[in-house]
Amino acid sequence: MEVQEVKGKSYKVLYNQRLAMVSFQGELGLSGPIEYAAIAQLLDSVVARELATLTLNLSGLEFLNSSGINVLSRLRSRFGKGVQPS
Repeated sequence: MEVQEVKGKSYKVLYNQRLAMVSFQGELGLSGPIEYAAIAQLLDSVVARELATLTLNLSGLEFLNSSGINVLSRLRSRFGKGVQPS
C-alpha cells in the first residue's frame, strides 16, 4: 500500500510510502490521546519501517493543539536522534 490515510471531520493525515512523507492537513484539535489514537497508530507503523529519512509536511496544517504536539513529540523521540530540522 503506497498511501495510508487517517481522516476526520476537520483533518487528514496521509503517509506516502514512496516519498517517505507524512502530510497533515486541516485542524487537529482533538481531545486527547484516545481521539489521537488512529493518528498515533499510523505514525507508529511508519516508525516501525525504520526509514533512513522521514519528512513531515505540516504546510496544510491550520491548527494543532497541545495533544497533537504531544503526538508529534512522541514521534520525534521514537524516530531517533538522527532527526534533523529542515
